[in-house]
Amino acid sequence: MHRSLCVVYLMIICSLTCRCAEEMAFVSRHGDTLMLQDHPYGFAGANAYYLMESAARGDSAAVGALFAAAAAQGIQVVRTWAFHEGSNSSDPAVLQSAPGHFEEQAFRALDFVIAQAHLHGIRLVLPLVNNWEDFGGMNAYVRWRSVVAAGRVRLAASDRPGGRLVRGQFGRQYHTMVAGTLGHDDFYTDTLIRQWYQTTIKTVLGRINTRTGIRYSEEPAILAWELANEPRSSDRTGDIVKKWASEMSAFAKSLDFHHLVGVGDEGMDVSADGYAMDGYDGQDWLFRGETGESFSALTSIPSIDFGSAHLYPDAWGLSPEAGNVWIRDHIRLSRTLRKPCILGEFASMTTRGLVYDSWCTTAVQEYGAGAIVWQLVSGNISASDAFAFSCPDRDGACASMARAAVAWAQRYAPKAATAPDAVMLMQNYPNPFNGVTVIQYTLPADATISLDLWNAAGAHVRSIASGFRAAGLWREILNATHLASGVYFSRLCVVTQGPSPQHADASRIMVLVK
Repeated sequence: MHRSLCVVYLMIICSLTCRCAEEMAFVSRHGDTLMLQDHPYGFAGANAYYLMESAARGDSAAVGALFAAAAAQGIQVVRTWAFHEGSNSSDPAVLQSAPGHFEEQAFRALDFVIAQAHLHGIRLVLPLVNNWEDFGGMNAYVRWRSVVAAGRVRLAASDRPGGRLVRGQFGRQYHTMVAGTLGHDDFYTDTLIRQWYQTTIKTVLGRINTRTGIRYSEEPAILAWELANEPRSSDRTGDIVKKWASEMSAFAKSLDFHHLVGVGDEGMDVSADGYAMDGYDGQDWLFRGETGESFSALTSIPSIDFGSAHLYPDAWGLSPEAGNVWIRDHIRLSRTLRKPCILGEFASMTTRGLVYDSWCTTAVQEYGAGAIVWQLVSGNISASDAFAFSCPDRDGACASMARAAVAWAQRYAPKAATAPDAVMLMQNYPNPFNGVTVIQYTLPADATISLDLWNAAGAHVRSIASGFRAAGLWREILNATHLASGVYFSRLCVVTQGPSPQHADASRIMVLVK
């Protein structure tokens, strides 16, 4: 890399990571854009759900190491749990051992996490309850409710969880029936449970940090509260979750006017309206209400500040290319509702560096508010899963997130970078390739494009990407797993928009070797 480019790159990274605590300001929302000190704001982020638990169990060094590692990559936001329900009050990581009964040791661990984030210039997204049974979750509230209903101190053997078992990624699960006639959906609808959850909101938002003396509701290192991590229900209309989210977000807003509030949902919907269904590999279950959530309805709630979507193509039966369709659709739907969109979790099992480059490029180019990768681990952290990575890594995830951080900084800089001078189809990388490759191109103006794959005999093989694209650099994924070895051609056709449309056509040779 040329020395002058190195200097520019380091200056951007420093601007992202070298803020002192006194310079932190609250992030706000103006229409469909996040704002920081009167300028549009977007970010690359990382999940690290285990931070409060690590601090509570005495591994405070790992917390600082995580924030330092994140800052070194230009990552500005970390998403981590601000909940842990459990009946064992002797467990130092349990935050709430009974309704309204919060354990000081775990709260002090959360104090430490927030103080460390502030120290490193990192902002936090903090979900307040889990849909899944990990760390207690919604079913812990329902279990507490069953004890009150039965007038017993502990559950009888006949009240152990039953009903259908709903499974998610990483072995996450929850039972639809919890105890007796009470089930998972009662978390959203039962009056007493809703009161308990409001007590949780009030207690967490009103907490005064023992490390900093700052009330959580007044802490600029907190970017946003999420009402839940991936809320689901059995209601295919999505109304149960929407009604609950409307009530709870309005309640949170009444206590805290500084911070953004999101739902924390995965992005599924009850209707295919607004989604490019030909790009989802036939996985129409995502838009049939099977998870009991409606992205469109939840994002439209007045007291919700941003749309939230997660992305796990490997678990959902989608290709990496479909991930770009998912990101594009959710950002565009959010913007029609005058809300920003945050990709709250995303991960891939396939060539992460290449895939993350493409997904984050789409999020940046579509003016997404941010993308938070699952998940970054550091130090002695043992909380790992199939998608976890530390830096440096072999799959290129770290470098990809660092590039994404720079791209967001440039996209939302007070003086935005100028558009490219011309249409250019660059050589795909890697090339030759085996399986997945990325195709880059630049557009000098907003345009309608078609990017197609042709074989050496001149036959059309498949469409790679098509539709509207804004001016700038784009990265599209080609997953050639099911294609035979050989020589192929990528062909880009562009029609720019504006009073004087221009046409352009370019092609590149690609070599697939298996």
